Amino acid sequence: MDVKPSSTPSPEGPRPSLSRRAIAACIIGLLGGLMGLIGSLAGYATFFLGQAGLFPEEYATYTALITPKNIFLPAIGAAFALIGLVGAVVVLDEPKRGGGLMILSAVGGVGAALVLYAAGAFLLIVGAYLSLTYKGRPKWGII
Repeated sequence: MDVKPSSTPSPEGPRPSLSRRAIAACIIGLLGGLMGLIGSLAGYATFFLGQAGLFPEEYATYTALITPKNIFLPAIGAAFALIGLVGAVVVLDEPKRGGGLMILSAVGGVGAALVLYAAGAFLLIVGAYLSLTYKGRPKWGII
């Protein structure tokens, strides 16, 4: 007696394979979110060091770029870093929404944590570019 497999498809259907570009966008976005989180936590350290007066006066122009003026700004930067981490994971299912979250995180994090968030913001922008242009180069009409 020969048993043939049923020809009806499963209700879930086959899961489409993820492209290398989507996986790269996810990994780069995760790295950017983690670096943004580290930069935001470093904002707390520089805030407390600045409040304690441990920065020498001759470096005041340089420390003004990395020392937040308010204790809440590093917390806002950390929240934006978490949004970037969520966006990096969302890229695997919905690339446009995840790319938008990563851009929001990069812009908001730089606005909140200044220079300390710059490396994370750069990686988040690169991950967003990869996720938003996953079907080839963007068609902007310039080239």
